[in-house]
Order: sequence, then structure tokens, then C-alpha cells
Amino acid sequence: MALGKRSLSKPKVYKFVHQDDEYIQTNIKGIEYKNERGWLEINKNGRIYLNTSCYDGYAWDGCTPKFELFDFLIGTPDGKLDYGTEKPITYFASMTHDLLYQLKRELPLSRKTVDVLFYLILKDSGFIWSGVYYFFVRAFGGILFPGWKTKEKIKNIVIEECSWIERTKEELKKINLPNEVNHPFLKI
Repeated sequence: MALGKRSLSKPKVYKFVHQDDEYIQTNIKGIEYKNERGWLEINKNGRIYLNTSCYDGYAWDGCTPKFELFDFLIGTPDGKLDYGTEKPITYFASMTHDLLYQLKRELPLSRKTVDVLFYLILKDSGFIWSGVYYFFVRAFGGILFPGWKTKEKIKNIVIEECSWIERTKEELKKINLPNEVNHPFLKI
């Protein structure tokens, strides 16, 4: 096959690939789960492990929907670049949401719980459109992605810590970031 013709085929192309394992510490206690392929693990203390280093990384298209049109990717914006994480501001929320939605038929969390986690990660990142994005995943997520294993809703969900936020804090300490710099991840 000629080099130039590779891009004419129509395989699924993803916008992002994440190759580092991540975690989210929540107040969701008492649930234990481990995906048989190793992608996801939830422990009884409320920590959700996103094992995205499995199989050379986890790939997804960011916030959906997206489609290709004349070699352009058109669809839901992923937001501005966050200078702390060096990723689009919706990156970690969309990665978490997509991975959890992908495992909906075996996951012991409801769609509502997964959508709230998405919203909280967006909000904590300082994304001003977090409420709008949450509205749309609540309104259309069940229609576009039915078949959830559980419908049990967990109230008053709190995200206590995320690996990428902790990593960002450590990196910013190394460069002696001035105290007056206000960054949504640095709520010290």
C-alpha cells in the first residue's frame, strides 16, 4: 500500500491515547470490582483505578459526539489547554467517563454515578461549561448508551483526590510556582 493511501481507509481513529495508570479517590465505599481484562478496579475504600497502561494505552475520542468531515474532526470541543496537566481541560473527565461507559454492562456503578463523576472532574478542573456538558450526558447518555448493569444511585459523591492532580501539584512545586498563582487544581 502506498504511504499516501493509508489515510483513505476508514478505521476508527481516536484523538487521545493515555498510557499512564491513574486513580480517583472517592467517598464511594463498600464496592469492590475488578475488570477481567484489567482496565478498571474499584476497591472498598472508594479508590477507582483506571489502568490505562493495559495493552499500550487507552484510546478515546475526547468529549463526544465527534465525526470526521473533509479531514477535520468536528464535534464537541475538549476545551482549552490546561497548563498544569498539559492536556485539554476535559481530558481526564472524558477519559474516565468513556472508560466507565465502555464497561457499563459489568460495572457496579450506575450511569447517574458515572455522569456525576464526569461532572465533578470537569468542575474541579475549572471548566466553565461543566454544567452544560453534564446536562447533555444526562439527557442523551441513556439513549445513546443503554444497558447498564445497575441503576443504584449513590448520593453526595465527593472526589477527594486524583492522581493527575497530585502529579500536577508535585510538578508545579518543582518549578517554584508563586503563591499568588491561582490554579483550579491547587486548592491547598
